[in-house]
Amino acid sequence: IEAIKIERGVILLFSSNSGEFEPKAFRDYPRPPPSLSAAHPLIKRLEQRGLALQKTALPSRTAADAEETAILDALEGLEIVLATPVIFENRLIGLLGLGEKKSGAGYSSEDIELIQTLMLQTAVSIENARKVEELKRMVELETSYRELKIIDELKDNLLHMVSHDLRTPMTGILGYAYLLRERSDNLDPADRAKHLDIIIREGERLTRLINDLLDLQRFEAGRMEFERGPLELIAVARDSLSVFKGLAESQQVALVEELPAGPVLVNGHHDRLQQVLSNLIGNAVKFTPPGGRVT
Repeated sequence: IEAIKIERGVILLFSSNSGEFEPKAFRDYPRPPPSLSAAHPLIKRLEQRGLALQKTALPSRTAADAEETAILDALEGLEIVLATPVIFENRLIGLLGLGEKKSGAGYSSEDIELIQTLMLQTAVSIENARKVEELKRMVELETSYRELKIIDELKDNLLHMVSHDLRTPMTGILGYAYLLRERSDNLDPADRAKHLDIIIREGERLTRLINDLLDLQRFEAGRMEFERGPLELIAVARDSLSVFKGLAESQQVALVEELPAGPVLVNGHHDRLQQVLSNLIGNAVKFTPPGGRVT
């Protein structure tokens, strides 16, 4: 919502207890959005096609049949213009509903493709959270209070890390993707290639983070093994800085580099060190007002 400047948004997830898709997270609604039955035409359309549905792709009410009219009613009831399926292992587990852009522009094919990609990753996080909840219920039946507390802390730490650490590389990916889209005509080939390299690098880091963070067995056993090795810390710092240059520019924040001229050699884990630096830089940029400076 913040990145694309959208009026409102809601995530509906399927509940086996009610047999409905219920609002589990929403923003900028005066009251909770309505639920949708699993048999609703909008849900069936998303299940059948597995693609985002934009309101502008539907016919006008006067030309709509009964099914399309029901879909229009649902979109208007949720106050959204774009419904994106959240799919896990070929099952529809939820939908992301987004309102209109504040600019008044429609959602481009690039917007929709990016949102659908994000929802694929979100589906993994949601199912992971559900598995943790199921594990918690089993533990409540089979273990002591102390063991339950340990599992609960693992769950909280896992969900916190997933939500926070996956957001950092996505910031870089989104920032440079929007920069490429908005300034593609004015960028020379070298800058364009540099931006694409950052997007690819952060995408690969995101994949590694997902593999690490969602490995429940290692968290459960308390085994997080880091393969340390010799690293040049200045290069790691510059990689972290490059990710946030697009975000800093869009927020009118000056990102200033004051690093030693010579190499700084350490023994460490590249991705974990970059994670720490990215968290620090990302928070600094996020909470610095326009016109400010991060050094």
